[in-house]
Amino acid sequence: MSSPSWVAEIDVDTAQDRGVWRHPVRVVRLRDDMPPGDVAKFGQGAVPAAG
Repeated sequence: MSSPSWVAEIDVDTAQDRGVWRHPVRVVRLRDDMPPGDVAKFGQGAVPAAG
């Protein structure tokens, strides 16, 4: 498996309706200012605040 070569900033909403996501994931931009090695692996990064 190859390592990632791009970092993308995404916008997500966790709202669900009867177990189905209510809103799609949206790509905000590609982050050419951030190397992939600086991004935590999924599930291993900081937990965002609720609100």
